[in-house]
Amino acid sequence: MTVSDKHVSRRLRASALASIDAKRSILMHWLRNGLPPSGPDASELDWYPTSLRTFCAWDGSQNSASVRRQIKGVTRNSYETLAAGAERLNDVRRLLKLVKVEAEATKRRLDPKVALHESAVELEAERAKRRGALLGYRRARQETRAWRRKFQDEERAHRETMLHLKKELKDRDAELVELHAQVATLTAMLKKTSPIRSVR
Repeated sequence: MTVSDKHVSRRLRASALASIDAKRSILMHWLRNGLPPSGPDASELDWYPTSLRTFCAWDGSQNSASVRRQIKGVTRNSYETLAAGAERLNDVRRLLKLVKVEAEATKRRLDPKVALHESAVELEAERAKRRGALLGYRRARQETRAWRRKFQDEERAHRETMLHLKKELKDRDAELVELHAQVATLTAMLKKTSPIRSVR
């Protein structure tokens, strides 16, 4: 036996799916434009679903009158109807998570104590970064000074070595000049004595 499209079960299912889709559209609208406030002072948020159970029970009666006027086509639905379509169920789960995050962020913005606390935390984090940067800068300066001292010590040792080598080279040059002079004197003496030998 086939069930016609006009059968009551089909109409109820179609109505429940339309309500689920309307709720999804409302949540997406709230994510784009911000969650609605509960009153004119905007210090607190209006009711919003936080779980699959509250999503299914959501029929608009939980919301304030101003929000009820904006949302249409919202009725209770069963979890089984929602769970029948895996894509819808996963989309609703994702939207509920995003709405919770948005609600927490909005509550923090609306609460001056929280805003003040978050500003103080950010300020302290910035100060910690600056202290860390300053410490790193000081450490880098100390390392630079240490390397500069080491370089200067190496440079001084190199200069002293070069001076010592130059002195030794000068001494050797003087010694060579003296040896050349001695060789020249001996050569001259040999030349003088050679003719005497040949006479014998």
